[in-house]
Amino acid sequence: MPELAPVAEIVKHKLEHWDGSGKPDGLRGAEIPIASRILGLIAYFQELTQARGDRPALSLTAAWEKCRSHSDTIFDPALVETLGNVVRLTEMGLMELPSRPSQLPNVWLEDLGDRAIAATSAS
Repeated sequence: MPELAPVAEIVKHKLEHWDGSGKPDGLRGAEIPIASRILGLIAYFQELTQARGDRPALSLTAAWEKCRSHSDTIFDPALVETLGNVVRLTEMGLMELPSRPSQLPNVWLEDLGDRAIAATSAS
């Protein structure tokens, strides 16, 4: 499915580390696609904020602190600070995090002309 190639590329690099010690390609810093950097950080943050087995869910601040401890090694420091701003705004009641993924209509990742219209109307 060639239309999923951009998504596959993002997911492929979500385990790259800011310091170059990640996988699969050992990319470092800005070599890591920004969408992959965001996905990696948010996936880790989300994992920390949800209970897993015997481990209770961490608070937003505790989860962000854990992310911050990996800033400049695993995660992009600028993204970690941005996440910190979101956490602070949320805890002040000025912002609300989604409790589940949004329910967006089916759309293609690229414009396929008439085929995209046919594909979305068939859903």
